[in-house]
Parts: sequence; C-alpha cells; structure tokens
Amino acid sequence: MLVTTDLNKKNDSILFEKKALRVQLSFNETFFNRDTGLYRDGENVDHYSLHSNMFPLVFGLILKKNKERVISFIKDKRMACSVYGAQYLLEGLFDNFEEEFALELLTNTSERGWWNMIRNGSTMTTEAWDNKFKSNLDWNHAWGTAPLNLISRKLWGINPIKPGFKEVLIKPLLFSLNNSEISIPTKYGTIKGFYEKNENVIKLNIEIPNDIVAYINLPGLYSEGYLNGVLRANFNKVKLKKGENLISINYE
Repeated sequence: MLVTTDLNKKNDSILFEKKALRVQLSFNETFFNRDTGLYRDGENVDHYSLHSNMFPLVFGLILKKNKERVISFIKDKRMACSVYGAQYLLEGLFDNFEEEFALELLTNTSERGWWNMIRNGSTMTTEAWDNKFKSNLDWNHAWGTAPLNLISRKLWGINPIKPGFKEVLIKPLLFSLNNSEISIPTKYGTIKGFYEKNENVIKLNIEIPNDIVAYINLPGLYSEGYLNGVLRANFNKVKLKKGENLISINYE
C-alpha cells in the first residue's frame, strides 16, 4: 500500500499520523468499556456485538493491551456476520496472528460459510449465506468473494510492496495445511506457488517472473531451512531469484 512517505510528502505523513492517533483515542474513549474489555455497539449502549469489535480490530483501533479479550470474544461469536462482513472479520484475524482460526472459519461447513453456497447449488458466490437469511438474495454477488483476496493476500501472503507488483513480499501463513497451490497474474507475468507438508518437512516451490523483484519472509518455525539447496539461518525478507525457487524447511 502506498503511503505518504513513499511519495516524499513528509508534512502530509505527519498530519495523517496525528489524525489517526486522534481517531484511535476518541474511538476508545467513546466505545470501549473497561469493565467488559469490549467495544459497545454505540455511545452509552450496553450491548456488544461481533461487528462492533471486529471493525476496530481490522482497522487497528484497539490498544495492544486490550486485544486478547476482544479477539477471544470475536472467536466465541464465530461467523455471526454477513458474507460482506466476513471480509473484515477474517482479515482482522489474519492480521492478528489468528490464521488457524481464520482458516477454520474460511473452510467451515455450517450454514454460515462458503461451503454452504456450494451445497445449495450455486456456482458463484451468493449475496447471503443462505436463503433463510435473505429470501431475495442473488447468486452472483461480488462481495461474497472474500476467500479470493484472503487466500492470495493473507494465507499465501503475496502482496506488492511497489506499485503494479514490480516488487513483491511473500509471507505465507500456510503451515496448518498439508498442501496448497496458487497462481497470481500480474502485468509482468504470473507468480506461481506450490506448498506441501509431510511429517516435519515443509516444501515450497515459488516461480517468479523475470521482471518482478520478490522476497520471502517465513516465521521461525524451523530448525534449519534450505533455499535452492543452500542452508540458511533465517528467512527474514530473503530475495528470491527469477524463475523457480525451491525452499525446504525442517520444523519442530
């Protein structure tokens, strides 16, 4: 994401940082209840919904010391939101180290999940989870496609760090899966990823087009790791070569 510092607009950057802090402080003073550790649905309202807590989570409004209680509440509520709201719920979970729970919600087979759309016979994402929740729903709703961007941006963690995907950071959160593969088309070519986990070995095969500069960042879940046959002590923003990159990690 471009920010004002990327454009060398330092005064704008300082201004917006101050405004963001003011919003955060005002929001917490108005809606946060210190007794419950949760956010109210409205000013002077004694009710706490999933929505009033998942939105401050995804937009970075929650103070660090209050996150644990809020996230626990959100997990208890599960998918108690619409298809539209699921984008913000899951993104907030992925961004706050709850990727396994986010994946659980993403793949759940209850009435409130994408599997239910398939079960109902739709070949595209629907406007609501089920007819029982919205009798006049349509069966071709773009706002139901949250898994598309969440799998690419969060689960596989493939994100541009320069406009147009000229430079890319790959930070996957795949390690509760046994296998996965992905193709991300860009103006410079297609980024391809293949992932497999067997026993205590994780293998990644990532193909980078010639005109893209790519880096990989992996959590420290391993005892040793190899990139293209070379032993590495860490994978903290390691540059990948053009073409095929083979990564093998022994993890505990």
